[in-house]
Amino acid sequence: KAALDAYKELVEQVVPLMAPELPTYQLLPARVVGEIIEGDSSKGMEGQPRFSWHIEPLEAGTENESAWTLVDEQRRRFADELWDEMATLFRRRRGELPAVTGLVIHNGEPEVYSSTPAGSLALSLLAADLARFKWTSRSSRIDSNAGTTRPVSR
Repeated sequence: KAALDAYKELVEQVVPLMAPELPTYQLLPARVVGEIIEGDSSKGMEGQPRFSWHIEPLEAGTENESAWTLVDEQRRRFADELWDEMATLFRRRRGELPAVTGLVIHNGEPEVYSSTPAGSLALSLLAADLARFKWTSRSSRIDSNAGTTRPVSR
């Protein structure tokens, strides 16, 4: 939720005229929906815990939110099946899908491990959106030293 709120504020303050063209912004208000897949230490590296997440649009006028669940390997769904569900949900809540959409299934994004995960994720989402306009390359993390110093509380 904090990442989506930060993303929205960034877009509205830095590139407000581009907002309607940005794939992630088109989903707002939205919910980050994630699944943490339990690990199985008997499988070595293959059994490491994993996660996947996506952003789904909410009804206009609601607040951004997030929902994470712990699942076992058997409950994992295929990306195509999930994408179809997300597209149907978007059409029901917003109408026809835009040509470029932010409906993406993410797997193990590094921002979750950062010392500033919400800010890192917001910057990463914006960088991915701006890559569409060739403003960023998305070849490296936008906050490459985020893990070196923890921010000071004010």
